[in-house]
Amino acid sequence: MRADEDGPAQPVSSSTLDDEVHARYSVFYDAHYRRILRAAYNRVDDLDEAEDLTAEVFITAWRHRDDADMVFRLPWLYSTLRNHIGSEYRRRARAARRVERVGGELVDPDQFADSERSITVRRAIAELEPIDRELIWLAYWDELSRDEIASIVGYNSATLRVRLMRARRRLARALAHLDHTSPSTTAEGGER
Repeated sequence: MRADEDGPAQPVSSSTLDDEVHARYSVFYDAHYRRILRAAYNRVDDLDEAEDLTAEVFITAWRHRDDADMVFRLPWLYSTLRNHIGSEYRRRARAARRVERVGGELVDPDQFADSERSITVRRAIAELEPIDRELIWLAYWDELSRDEIASIVGYNSATLRVRLMRARRRLARALAHLDHTSPSTTAEGGER
Protein backbone atom coordinates (compact mmCIF):
# COMPACT_ATOMS: atom_id res chain seq x y z
CA MET A 1 0.00 0.00 0.00
CA ARG A 2 1.04 3.55 -0.65
CA ALA A 3 -0.04 6.74 1.05
CA ASP A 4 -1.47 9.30 -1.33
CA GLU A 5 -0.88 12.98 -0.74
CA ASP A 6 -4.66 13.44 -0.73
CA GLY A 7 -5.74 10.62 1.53
CA PRO A 8 -5.31 7.18 3.01
CA ALA A 9 -3.03 4.44 1.75
CA GLN A 10 -4.01 2.95 -1.58
CA PRO A 11 -3.26 -0.60 -2.74
CA VAL A 12 -0.28 -0.87 -5.08
CA SER A 13 -1.10 -2.64 -8.30
CA SER A 14 1.08 -5.52 -9.38
CA SER A 15 1.82 -3.71 -12.64
CA THR A 16 3.19 -0.75 -10.65
CA LEU A 17 5.42 -3.11 -8.67
CA ASP A 18 6.52 -4.82 -11.88
CA ASP A 19 7.36 -1.43 -13.39
CA GLU A 20 9.38 -0.49 -10.30
CA VAL A 21 11.31 -3.77 -10.32
CA HIS A 22 11.92 -3.45 -14.06
CA ALA A 23 13.19 0.12 -13.63
CA ARG A 24 15.43 -0.93 -10.75
CA TYR A 25 16.77 -3.86 -12.77
CA SER A 26 17.49 -1.59 -15.75
CA VAL A 27 19.48 0.81 -13.60
CA PHE A 28 21.31 -2.11 -11.99
CA TYR A 29 22.08 -3.67 -15.39
CA ASP A 30 23.37 -0.39 -16.84
CA ALA A 31 25.54 0.22 -13.78
CA HIS A 32 27.21 -3.20 -13.69
CA TYR A 33 27.11 -4.80 -17.15
CA ARG A 34 30.56 -3.67 -18.31
CA ARG A 35 32.18 -4.60 -15.01
CA ILE A 36 30.76 -8.13 -15.08
CA LEU A 37 31.67 -8.48 -18.77
CA ARG A 38 35.26 -7.47 -18.00
CA ALA A 39 35.40 -9.93 -15.09
CA ALA A 40 34.06 -12.72 -17.30
CA TYR A 41 36.52 -11.90 -20.09
CA ASN A 42 39.45 -11.91 -17.67
CA ARG A 43 38.52 -15.42 -16.64
CA VAL A 44 37.61 -17.07 -19.95
CA ASP A 45 39.81 -15.12 -22.40
CA ASP A 46 37.14 -15.06 -25.11
CA LEU A 47 34.89 -12.08 -25.72
CA ASP A 48 31.98 -14.05 -27.20
CA GLU A 49 32.01 -16.47 -24.31
CA ALA A 50 32.35 -13.61 -21.81
CA GLU A 51 29.32 -11.91 -23.36
CA ASP A 52 27.35 -15.16 -23.11
CA LEU A 53 28.33 -15.63 -19.46
CA THR A 54 27.45 -12.02 -18.66
CA ALA A 55 24.06 -12.45 -20.29
CA GLU A 56 23.49 -15.60 -18.22
CA VAL A 57 24.38 -13.73 -15.03
CA PHE A 58 21.86 -10.99 -15.74
CA ILE A 59 19.21 -13.48 -16.85
CA THR A 60 19.72 -15.25 -13.53
CA ALA A 61 19.37 -11.92 -11.72
CA TRP A 62 16.11 -11.24 -13.55
CA ARG A 63 14.77 -14.68 -12.69
CA HIS A 64 15.49 -13.96 -9.02
CA ARG A 65 14.05 -10.44 -9.10
CA ASP A 66 11.55 -11.31 -6.38
CA ASP A 67 14.55 -11.20 -4.01
CA ALA A 68 15.73 -7.89 -5.50
CA ASP A 69 17.23 -6.59 -2.25
CA MET A 70 19.60 -9.56 -2.20
CA VAL A 71 20.06 -10.05 -5.93
CA PHE A 72 20.57 -6.50 -7.15
CA ARG A 73 23.97 -6.19 -5.49
CA LEU A 74 27.44 -6.42 -7.02
CA PRO A 75 28.73 -9.28 -4.80
CA TRP A 76 25.71 -11.37 -5.81
CA LEU A 77 26.56 -10.79 -9.48
CA TYR A 78 30.16 -11.89 -8.94
CA SER A 79 29.05 -15.02 -7.06
CA THR A 80 26.64 -15.84 -9.86
CA LEU A 81 29.35 -15.24 -12.47
CA ARG A 82 31.66 -17.51 -10.52
CA ASN A 83 29.01 -20.25 -10.52
CA HIS A 84 28.37 -19.91 -14.25
CA ILE A 85 32.10 -20.01 -15.01
CA GLY A 86 32.47 -23.11 -12.86
CA SER A 87 29.69 -24.74 -14.85
CA GLU A 88 31.40 -23.71 -18.07
CA TYR A 89 34.75 -25.17 -16.95
CA ARG A 90 33.04 -28.43 -16.03
CA ARG A 91 31.33 -28.48 -19.43
CA ARG A 92 34.69 -27.89 -21.14
CA ALA A 93 36.35 -30.66 -19.12
CA ARG A 94 33.61 -33.09 -20.12
CA ALA A 95 33.98 -32.05 -23.76
CA ALA A 96 37.77 -32.47 -23.58
CA ARG A 97 37.38 -35.96 -22.13
CA ARG A 98 34.98 -36.87 -24.95
CA VAL A 99 37.43 -35.60 -27.56
CA GLU A 100 40.29 -37.52 -25.95
CA ARG A 101 38.22 -40.70 -25.95
CA VAL A 102 37.77 -40.45 -29.71
CA GLY A 103 41.42 -39.59 -30.30
CA GLY A 104 41.01 -35.98 -31.38
CA GLU A 105 42.90 -32.94 -30.27
CA LEU A 106 41.62 -29.70 -28.82
CA VAL A 107 42.93 -26.56 -30.38
CA ASP A 108 43.64 -23.75 -27.95
CA PRO A 109 44.64 -20.74 -30.08
CA ASP A 110 46.41 -17.85 -28.44
CA GLN A 111 43.74 -15.18 -28.27
CA PHE A 112 45.75 -12.33 -26.85
CA ALA A 113 48.03 -9.77 -28.39
CA ASP A 114 49.21 -8.61 -24.97
CA SER A 115 52.72 -7.69 -24.04
CA GLU A 116 55.11 -10.50 -23.16
CA ARG A 117 54.91 -9.64 -19.46
CA SER A 118 51.12 -9.70 -19.48
CA ILE A 119 51.22 -13.13 -21.09
CA THR A 120 53.69 -14.29 -18.44
CA VAL A 121 51.45 -12.98 -15.66
CA ARG A 122 48.42 -14.72 -17.16
CA ARG A 123 50.40 -17.96 -17.46
CA ALA A 124 51.46 -17.68 -13.83
CA ILE A 125 47.88 -17.05 -12.73
CA ALA A 126 46.73 -20.05 -14.77
CA GLU A 127 49.14 -22.26 -12.79
CA LEU A 128 47.49 -21.31 -9.50
CA GLU A 129 44.79 -23.34 -7.78
CA PRO A 130 41.29 -22.19 -8.80
CA ILE A 131 40.55 -20.36 -5.53
CA ASP A 132 43.91 -18.53 -5.66
CA ARG A 133 43.21 -17.54 -9.27
CA GLU A 134 39.78 -16.25 -8.30
CA LEU A 135 41.14 -14.21 -5.38
CA ILE A 136 43.82 -12.62 -7.58
CA TRP A 137 41.28 -11.77 -10.30
CA LEU A 138 38.78 -10.30 -7.85
CA ALA A 139 41.37 -8.25 -5.97
CA TYR A 140 43.59 -6.97 -8.75
CA TRP A 141 41.70 -7.11 -12.03
CA ASP A 142 38.21 -6.42 -10.74
CA GLU A 143 39.49 -4.17 -7.95
CA LEU A 144 36.84 -5.29 -5.49
CA SER A 145 37.07 -4.43 -1.81
CA ARG A 146 37.99 -7.13 0.67
CA ASP A 147 34.44 -7.07 2.02
CA GLU A 148 33.04 -7.65 -1.47
CA ILE A 149 35.50 -10.47 -2.13
CA ALA A 150 34.74 -12.09 1.23
CA SER A 151 31.04 -12.00 0.41
CA ILE A 152 31.61 -13.54 -3.02
CA VAL A 153 33.83 -16.43 -1.91
CA GLY A 154 32.17 -16.97 1.46
CA TYR A 155 35.13 -16.20 3.74
CA ASN A 156 35.25 -13.98 6.80
CA SER A 157 37.64 -11.02 6.52
CA ALA A 158 40.47 -12.63 8.52
CA THR A 159 40.40 -15.80 6.42
CA LEU A 160 40.26 -13.75 3.24
CA ARG A 161 43.28 -11.67 4.29
CA VAL A 162 45.34 -14.83 4.90
CA ARG A 163 44.15 -16.59 1.72
CA LEU A 164 44.85 -13.50 -0.40
CA MET A 165 48.34 -13.15 1.11
CA ARG A 166 49.06 -16.81 0.33
CA ALA A 167 47.68 -16.44 -3.20
CA ARG A 168 50.00 -13.47 -3.80
CA ARG A 169 52.99 -15.50 -2.56
CA ARG A 170 52.10 -18.41 -4.82
CA LEU A 171 51.72 -16.03 -7.75
CA ALA A 172 55.12 -14.49 -7.00
CA ARG A 173 56.70 -17.97 -6.96
CA ALA A 174 54.97 -18.91 -10.22
CA LEU A 175 56.16 -15.67 -11.84
CA ALA A 176 59.71 -16.22 -10.61
CA HIS A 177 59.65 -19.75 -12.02
CA LEU A 178 58.30 -18.59 -15.38
CA ASP A 179 60.75 -15.70 -15.56
CA HIS A 180 63.62 -18.06 -14.81
CA THR A 181 62.59 -20.62 -17.43
CA SER A 182 61.44 -18.15 -20.10
CA PRO A 183 63.57 -18.35 -23.26
CA SER A 184 63.52 -14.58 -23.68
CA THR A 185 65.03 -13.98 -20.23
CA THR A 186 67.64 -16.74 -20.38
CA ALA A 187 70.92 -16.21 -22.19
CA GLU A 188 72.08 -18.90 -24.58
CA GLY A 189 73.86 -21.62 -22.77
CA GLY A 190 71.95 -21.33 -19.52
CA GLU A 191 72.06 -18.72 -16.82
CA ARG A 192 70.68 -15.23 -16.88
